[in-house]
Amino acid sequence: MQIPSIEELCKIYNNDPTLIGPYYLITFGKYKGSRVMDMYTDEAYIDWLSKNTNNFVKVIESLKIVNSLRFNYFKENTKIIVDTNSKFNFGNYSNKLISKVFETDNKYCMSILNLSPKYDKLFLNWYIAQECIKKLIEMKKNKLLIEKFENNNLSSTSKITYELYKTLSIEEIAQKRNFQVQTIENHIAECIEKGYLKMEMSDETFNFIKNIVLTFENTDKLKPIKEICDLKTKTSYREIKFCIAIMNFNNPFV
Repeated sequence: MQIPSIEELCKIYNNDPTLIGPYYLITFGKYKGSRVMDMYTDEAYIDWLSKNTNNFVKVIESLKIVNSLRFNYFKENTKIIVDTNSKFNFGNYSNKLISKVFETDNKYCMSILNLSPKYDKLFLNWYIAQECIKKLIEMKKNKLLIEKFENNNLSSTSKITYELYKTLSIEEIAQKRNFQVQTIENHIAECIEKGYLKMEMSDETFNFIKNIVLTFENTDKLKPIKEICDLKTKTSYREIKFCIAIMNFNNPFV
């Protein structure tokens, strides 16, 4: 399958060379003066950058966005059939049954599910692994989510917000409780993550934010996520919080 040029896929991004993304301008090494999108095929150089993550954070994050754009296009235009007998064909568990690894190394499986491969040659096998992991999660999910719901009681202050949310808006609750709106949003996010509330969010909005969230290893700070989201469409902190909460609820290993 022919994946469109990176220039075509990156049209949704602001072309400001100072912002993290495909157009980010490299200021060091042999690609000094080039955009990140101009060097994504140099496997050896990307490997070297990956080993020096702390020194080149913005370039690494920009590369993740480029990889994610290309991999998502590949998945959207590729049909596969997988079952739970599939094997990993790459990485630490090459030639091992994914179902076995799923039981012994959940962290590794979730990293495969949430990340995009660095190289095109891994796209198909990575996609198959992701779909297999999703199927394994679905098989185990109901039982684990019930246990999670039973064992994760809401904090006392979130319980109050939960009850009020049945009849009041977030803004009305904040006014009634004399809290900041952001605080009430955090309460609602906890309710979503622990299964007490189901938040309605369009697939388009959820998938857009999710794909950007997945390029970050840490979601404690929302500002960098919002900055990248805003490059395409204005996104609120509330939407990002609730998207992350839904993602955590859907991940039975959180």
